Amino acid sequence: MSKLSLAWAWLKKNWHWVVLPVGAALYLLGRAGRKAPVVSPALVQHFEVQHQAEQEAGQQAALATIARDKKIQRLNQDHDQVIQRLKEADARTAEALKDDPIALSRFLNQVNQDVEKG
Repeated sequence: MSKLSLAWAWLKKNWHWVVLPVGAALYLLGRAGRKAPVVSPALVQHFEVQHQAEQEAGQQAALATIARDKKIQRLNQDHDQVIQRLKEADARTAEALKDDPIALSRFLNQVNQDVEKG
């Protein structure tokens, strides 16, 4: 056998002993070749302005949420007051119609007409 075929047989059998040092050397060269990222002052200032704008937007969103919640609460209170007044008016109407069958009949006819009108 020639030396080349002997070398090829050894390489096929022990290929990991060649790949491991080459891989480690390439890894170390790659790590040594990296440089620290350079950031221009204008870009740093841009990020600071962007961060400040995001904070202001967050504060404005929080204030808008608080205002919306207060408005919803006020509308719910107004709605509850209207419902309470309607219940009281219905109670007064029921009390007035309880003892007068003719007025009750007229009221029910009026309700029927209102329902049919839609």
